[in-house]
Amino acid sequence: MKQPVYYVAGGQEIQPGQKVGADVTWKNKTLSTLAPKFRLDIKRSGWASTWQEGSWTTSPAAAAGGQATVSLESIPIPGDWGEGTTVSVQIVVLGIEGAVWSQADAFTVKVVPDLEIVSVNLYVKG
Repeated sequence: MKQPVYYVAGGQEIQPGQKVGADVTWKNKTLSTLAPKFRLDIKRSGWASTWQEGSWTTSPAAAAGGQATVSLESIPIPGDWGEGTTVSVQIVVLGIEGAVWSQADAFTVKVVPDLEIVSVNLYVKG
C-alpha cells in the first residue's frame, strides 16, 4: 500500500514518518560569543491546528559579529495528517518570544535582538 503524500510549502513532498530538516545560518549581533538553542516546529494547515514542537538543539558558538550554522529536525510527520495537507514550519530560539523564522506560503525572515537569521535551507529527512 502506498503511503499518502504531504506537502511542505514550496512544493517539496514529504511522507508520514519523515522529518523536516533545516540548516540555519545565523549571525551573532552581540559583543560576546553566543551559542543559542534552536527548535524546529511543524504545524498542519488549518486555523485550529497547533504547533508540534521539535527538540532543542544547541548551536555551535559564534564569536561577536561571527556566523554559525545549526542543523535542526522536526518530529516525524504524523500519520493522521490527511493527504494534501500543507505543512508550515517555524524556528524558535530559546529566550526569544515567538518564532524567529517561519514559512507558510512564503519565506519570512525576522530580525531579532541578539542574532539575525542569515539563511534557512529546508529539506526532507528520512
